[in-house]
Amino acid sequence: MAPDVCPSASLALAFNVLDQGQGGDSVHSKQGDIEERANQESTRSHEGLRVGEWNVTGLCIENSINEFKLDEIIRTLITHDVSACLLTETWVPDETLERQLEILVRKKGWWWQGKFRKKESAKGRANGGVGWLTNFQPECQPTESDYVVWQKINGPGGEKNLVGFYLVPANSTFADSVEHALNEVERIVNESSGPCILAFDGNGRIGNRPSVTCDHLADEVWEDDLEHSWERHTPDKELNSRGRTILDTLNSLNVVVMNGVHSPMKKFTYMHPQGNSCVDMIAASLPIAASLTRGTQVHEDEMVNSHHKLVTLDTGIHPFTKGGSRTAHGPTPNTQTSQSTRRGWRRRDRGDQKYWDSMVEQGEAEMRELINDWEFWHESEEGG
Repeated sequence: MAPDVCPSASLALAFNVLDQGQGGDSVHSKQGDIEERANQESTRSHEGLRVGEWNVTGLCIENSINEFKLDEIIRTLITHDVSACLLTETWVPDETLERQLEILVRKKGWWWQGKFRKKESAKGRANGGVGWLTNFQPECQPTESDYVVWQKINGPGGEKNLVGFYLVPANSTFADSVEHALNEVERIVNESSGPCILAFDGNGRIGNRPSVTCDHLADEVWEDDLEHSWERHTPDKELNSRGRTILDTLNSLNVVVMNGVHSPMKKFTYMHPQGNSCVDMIAASLPIAASLTRGTQVHEDEMVNSHHKLVTLDTGIHPFTKGGSRTAHGPTPNTQTSQSTRRGWRRRDRGDQKYWDSMVEQGEAEMRELINDWEFWHESEEGG
């Protein structure tokens, strides 16, 4: 399913819907200011789909969706020309409100693919909640984790994937969900037929520890993998155990965290009186990361009540849009190589049984061939 709303048309579409009375007076009354800001942002050149990640710390008031806050979020995305944004910590507690949010977003000219999270207690709020907010119609894919959402994008160059996830804090009642979510992310990246963009709030700090990717030059298992270190500069210097787990997982998948890559990231993504950090991140599979010349950007917004900032990345992805060709480009080979059999040594050491089984089979076959050659040579020598 191809997107049918192009990024450049998002502003016109959104205000067209709002003019019809579906967006509320709070949005319509500020239309002039938003158009002016959007026009200023549109003059800034960027390539391809702009993807965002934003921990919005709640989209609900009591037992209903906070429409005013939703309007402000969409307004901000339009202003910064963001076509797909992962929203985390929506705090949507049940399927009924999740459906209400989906309908409300659609009335505003956008699409929503989300997962709710039940409350930890009757008096408390929902823990987590995650979803993709897009100005094009997505091709949603099922996931097994309540903290992972996945969409496919078709366009020139073949299929791409948007993968979003949220990892609860270490002290959460649902802390055991973290490993399950990371396993689901690994599965998606390994099984996808195209490269991935990953947006997430992992509640982990990676400091300025670089991403490390492996370039496989040969199929021989004894050939050393050439590693490339992606230098990173952010204001957050702390590395904790959760951040180390996240980075090791992404490194094993040849996925690069783009925060602070190519150009220093001077702003924190989370600002709180008790301390600042950079826990909101966007990462890209190696084929996409290698084509980019700029890392993530952090945007300020005073209207949305959240200690987290909007983080964006220009991905270079050009999805098919309405009126464009949807069949001109056929499927392309997987540009990530076969991840299940050609991973870096870090991943192999974590117990990739399929890899080791294939290596043993290959070794046995080569050994049999060597033995046969030796026996043939030995018999020839004796016969001579």
